[in-house]
Amino acid sequence: MESKELEVVYYRAKDYLYLHVVPRRPAVMEETNYEFYIRYDYENTNEIVGFEWLGFSDYFSAIDEPGVIPDLPLRFNIEGADLKGLTLRQVLYWAYRRYVLRLPSPRLERMAVDLAPLRI
Repeated sequence: MESKELEVVYYRAKDYLYLHVVPRRPAVMEETNYEFYIRYDYENTNEIVGFEWLGFSDYFSAIDEPGVIPDLPLRFNIEGADLKGLTLRQVLYWAYRRYVLRLPSPRLERMAVDLAPLRI
């Protein structure tokens, strides 16, 4: 399965997490639950080009609730990290550990993939 390159941006002051498929493209958005948005290509609304989660640290504990994070047949490589072939859920766990918990990077890389889901 082909993996898409993801640019990950976290704005701590507003607690917003942005996941952009590279290269960035104009998009339309659809909201799931808990302020999680799926970004679809503006011209081809069947193609996912990113995600946004407003209130990321506030709502992260709801990650496993039905209707929040969609199960997708996509895999992602995180730009600037040595993580490849991750599911959306794994990317979100990685981002939480890195940006909210601020865990050191070497330990973080293995934890994102190997550990069972984080319990808040």
